[in-house]
Amino acid sequence: MQTLDRPTRGALSVLQTPRIRGLVATAQQANPGTPLLICGEPGVGKDVLARLVHAVSPRQAYPFIKVNCRDQALRLIQVLKTGEVCREGGREATRVDVRVIASAVAPAERDNQDHLWRELRRLDTTEVRIPPLRQRADEIPDFASFFAARFSRQYHRDVRLCPETIAAFGAGEWRGNVRELEEAVHELVRGRA
Repeated sequence: MQTLDRPTRGALSVLQTPRIRGLVATAQQANPGTPLLICGEPGVGKDVLARLVHAVSPRQAYPFIKVNCRDQALRLIQVLKTGEVCREGGREATRVDVRVIASAVAPAERDNQDHLWRELRRLDTTEVRIPPLRQRADEIPDFASFFAARFSRQYHRDVRLCPETIAAFGAGEWRGNVRELEEAVHELVRGRA
């Protein structure tokens, strides 16, 4: 495996649950030339999953480039359909070989009004849905411990979560998903909780 950036290395270590491994395996089994749609609530880790999929793919030696496609939807669809890109104002098309890993906050079938999603779904996409953290309560202790260790290193502290704290995190609703849990652990390590 290639040398990964620090967030991806950390995510690989904490996201070894059967559920996450299953999502990555689904993405790996898909045709690498077709777009991958990752759907889930805000904060569930769509970006992290996209990086994990890239990190274990045959394209791992190539850059992972994150782009907000909302403003570039028409251009992106054209590139995906033709496999070619043209510089703005240019006349010559350049052949490209890319894999698009896109994410959506809502399930793709509910985004019928969104032209980009309709077009992506027409291109024989593979869809992966990340369940919200409240449906993955068994992963909360791993995430909380991972975040505590990361923030302890960042702030040069030795903070370890006791069983009572982990149980309290496990009992939370986490409507903000992993992002909310991360922020709660961050505040705890910084001494503001």
